[in-house]
Amino acid sequence: MSKYLFIILILVAGCSNILINDEIPLYLYMEDNIQNNRMLDENDYWWVEYTGYRYTDVLYKTYSQKYVNWETPDSFYVQHMNRIYPTPIITSQTLSRKDGTGKQMIYIDETFIGDTLTIYGCISENKYCSKLRFIVH
Repeated sequence: MSKYLFIILILVAGCSNILINDEIPLYLYMEDNIQNNRMLDENDYWWVEYTGYRYTDVLYKTYSQKYVNWETPDSFYVQHMNRIYPTPIITSQTLSRKDGTGKQMIYIDETFIGDTLTIYGCISENKYCSKLRFIVH
């Protein structure tokens, strides 16, 4: 009987860390070097200088080979076949590399100068999400 009790205690003790520590980290950031003119201010906003290029990127770090779903409340408009469609500035889904890092592109143009834009990255069926806000100048 004590042999079975010992096995049950091992299983319960071994699984307790999994149940307590099940949150999956997702860290979103932008490059903050002078060459790319991005920096983080005291309010946790990233500053992105619009230099004529239509895209910037968000970098992320999480566990190895995790899908990251991207969402945003911000959009731009595309005309196609005489109709205008709102399109999110970040789309789709990416898969982190084996080391847990990754990158996703964000659309920006001159109409966003002065705006604060927000993106959300979520993993594990949108259970764990992180937010990144940036100002285009």
